[in-house]
Amino acid sequence: MSVASTIVLALLGGSPAEVVDLRLQWNAPSECEDTPALRRRVFEIVGDVAGSDSNSPVSVQGQVTGDVRRGYALELAVDDGEAVVRRHLEAADCEALAEGAALIVGFAIAPAAVGLGEEPLEPEPEPEAAPEAEPPPEEPEVEPEPEPAEPENSAEPTDDEPKPPRSRFTLAAEVGADFSLIDTASLALGARAGWMRGPWRLTGGVLTGLPRRVVAPGGAVVDAANVWLFAGEVLGCGVPSPGRFEIPICGGGAVGLMRGQGDGLQAPRAATEPWAAAIASVGLTVPVGPRLAVLLAARGIVPLVRPAFGFLDGGGVTEIVRAPPVGGRISVGLELRLP
Repeated sequence: MSVASTIVLALLGGSPAEVVDLRLQWNAPSECEDTPALRRRVFEIVGDVAGSDSNSPVSVQGQVTGDVRRGYALELAVDDGEAVVRRHLEAADCEALAEGAALIVGFAIAPAAVGLGEEPLEPEPEPEAAPEAEPPPEEPEVEPEPEPAEPENSAEPTDDEPKPPRSRFTLAAEVGADFSLIDTASLALGARAGWMRGPWRLTGGVLTGLPRRVVAPGGAVVDAANVWLFAGEVLGCGVPSPGRFEIPICGGGAVGLMRGQGDGLQAPRAATEPWAAAIASVGLTVPVGPRLAVLLAARGIVPLVRPAFGFLDGGGVTEIVRAPPVGGRISVGLELRLP
C-alpha cells in the first residue's frame, strides 16, 4: 500500500506556538503502519518541545520493502532545508522500523524531544602531542619478514550483507476430504507442528479419516462395516517463495492403524490392522499477518500396507472393503508461526 500526505504540526514552547511544515511521504506494505500512525508516533516524541528557529519545511521520504518471512528494510531521507540525512534501517517487523523512523524525524524537528539537547555535541579536544624523545642510536637495518596473506574469507561481514534467516516454529490445523480409506471421500482432520528456516521445513503431526460406512459389494445394505483411520506423518519440504506466496513441496511417510467395525451383521465384530503409506504433497501458503498463514494442500498417498475387512459367509470370507492402492487428501487450514 502506498500513501502520501503533507502534515503540519504545531509545536508549543515557552514562546508563541511555532509551526513546523512537515512534508511526509511514507510508502510501506499493507501490513505495516500507515502515514497517520507514523504521524502519531512523531507527535508523541516531539510533544510540546519547540523545533528549530528555522521555518524551513522538513521533508521526509520513507520507503519500506520486505515481507513477514524475510523481514523489512527502510530507506529514509530527511531534508531540513540545510542538509539531507539518509538512513538505512532493517528489522524483523514493521513496528520497529516505524519507531526508528519516528525518532529520526522527531530529532530533525526538535532535538530536545529525544533527549539529545538542542546544542550540537562539542568534539573531544585532541590530546596534546608528547614531547619528541631523542632518537635511539641507529642500528643496522633488518629486513622484515613478509606478513602472511590473509585468507579471502577473513573479512568481517558488513551491514550490507544479507542476514541469515531465523528459525521459527509452526502449529497448524487442517480439515479436508480423504480418499485413502475407500474409493469415495470421507471427512478428514489433521494437526501438526513444525520447524522452518529459510526455504526449508520439517513437520510432524497426526491425521485421521472419520468413520465411513461401507456396504459389501453385491450384498444387502445390512452387510456393512464402519472404517476409519488414525495415523502419524512426518514430512520434509522445500518452499519456493514467489512474491508473498509460498509453495511447499513435500515428501515423507505415515504409519498408523485402520479400524473396521461390523454393522448389521448377526455377530458384528471390530478389528484393527496396521496401515503405512508414502506421501508426496504440494501446497500454497498465503501469509495474512506476521504470525498467521492460510494453508491449501493436496497429498498423494500410496499405501505400503493395505488392510482389508470382511465377514464370514458359509465358511468363506466375503471382503467388504480394502484400502485402495492409491489415495489422496485435499485440505485447507490455518498455521500459527512463532516467534
